[in-house]
Amino acid sequence: MHRKRTPLLIAVKSGSIETVDILLTNGARTNVVSKDGKTPLHYAGKSGKVEMLEFWIRRGDYDVNVKDKRKRTPLFNAVKSGSVEAVDFLLTNGASADVVDIAGTTPLHCAGKSGKVEMLEFWIKRGDYDVNVKDKRKRTPLFNAVKSGSIEAVNILLTNGARADVVSKDGETLLHCASESGEVEMLEFWISRGDYDVNVKDKRNRTPLFNALDRFNSSVEAVDILLTNGASTDVMDADDDSTPLHCASETGNCKIIKLLITKGKADVNAVDEDGKTLLHCAGESGEVEMLEFWIKKGDYDVNVKDEENKTPLFSALSRFNSSVEAVDILLTNGASTDVVDTSYSGTTPLHCAIETGSSKIIKLLITKGKADVNAVDKNNRTPLFKAVKKGNIQAVDILLTNGARTDVVDKDGETLLHCASESGEVEMLEFWIKKGDCDVNVKDERNRTPLFSALERFNSSVEAVDILLTNGAKTDVVDEHDDSTPLHCASETGDSKIIELLITKGEADVNAVDKNSIV
Repeated sequence: MHRKRTPLLIAVKSGSIETVDILLTNGARTNVVSKDGKTPLHYAGKSGKVEMLEFWIRRGDYDVNVKDKRKRTPLFNAVKSGSVEAVDFLLTNGASADVVDIAGTTPLHCAGKSGKVEMLEFWIKRGDYDVNVKDKRKRTPLFNAVKSGSIEAVNILLTNGARADVVSKDGETLLHCASESGEVEMLEFWISRGDYDVNVKDKRNRTPLFNALDRFNSSVEAVDILLTNGASTDVMDADDDSTPLHCASETGNCKIIKLLITKGKADVNAVDEDGKTLLHCAGESGEVEMLEFWIKKGDYDVNVKDEENKTPLFSALSRFNSSVEAVDILLTNGASTDVVDTSYSGTTPLHCAIETGSSKIIKLLITKGKADVNAVDKNNRTPLFKAVKKGNIQAVDILLTNGARTDVVDKDGETLLHCASESGEVEMLEFWIKKGDCDVNVKDERNRTPLFSALERFNSSVEAVDILLTNGAKTDVVDEHDDSTPLHCASETGDSKIIELLITKGEADVNAVDKNSIV
């Protein structure tokens, strides 16, 4: 995450007074805040160092109760650091203890999240908050302590009156939280207490087993403990009809998958509300081992389709960082590239491959998968349209080399030159103008030329407009829908450079009116 922190903020967090002094001596500004609104005093709290807090409080640049964008004061950060000394120092110097952030979180919630026994004892002893105080999601500090994984922190809260029968706004229990933490000891602690049935459900009908499978690095041990204690695998998420096995397939962890099938007797033929099978989920995970497992198991045809006619190959191509290996395995095992999804777009796997931006995947689908480079979607657009619009010269080159037609027109009459103009990519635009397949003033169904397309973008490119004008783009053409001209469109972008360019170089009529009589 980019927090837009200056070296000073980072130095403050490190707790090094010497480094902070050097930066300030050399002109570092003190009136800086991070992207989330944290000041140097917040970062001093994060450091947990009394000397650093004292340094900034003495300077007086900020009020001790200054708030960031989440309405958190430096006290919150000090609590999270786990330093009781830092917290005590802030309180002694005027920090308010009765603060609540934008989510309803109190310092006692933060103390729970820290998992530090001393910090919890400090706040409980002070008595500023009821031990069962709830945030806006109806979570008490005990929820935070459970997620921290600290049994000691949990015991301190329970000993001091924390209720174990609490349920969050979403219907989650402490057993759900323990499962989500992935901490085996914490999970065993709550199961042995017996406060909840192992199959207790939240408002989405999800049991703790779902929570154990939600984590990116789901714990095999946690899943095993839940199954050993009777966790059911045939429960469905009320939102999308997915089962624990669907969730596990998305994690890409084969050990967990096998555990759910062998020990949990999970139904391998379960499909979610979209008709997605476990092979679809495996494709989406991009995990090679997972795909090989399901293909080898043979429960599904490699071209099994969901409700939108999408096969696992589509799923493998839906990820931002789609795996070349995953696509290769599917193709090796007979995945078809000539299937068309029945959604509003009507795309093929090759259309989807263009979206990934991966030249290797695009080549693989064409060479190994024999994908039709001229297949059209519901808008009559070929994969080449997508490649041009994305400004991907490499993809364009691969498609053209493999026979992609350049004389194509989409449902709205747009050409590849319209798409190149819309991309705003100078290199792409010059490429198509140089190819000469389309007149620079070619019109779509609405009488709009590529110049209109160049002016449609939120951040329209001055260079793209200049190239079009240099190559003869006219400014006196009118959109048949509303009689607007390129100058009307440019005026909507608010870009003065483009407007000036259209008038001086393109000789645009400044008095042209559209159907709304707007000049």
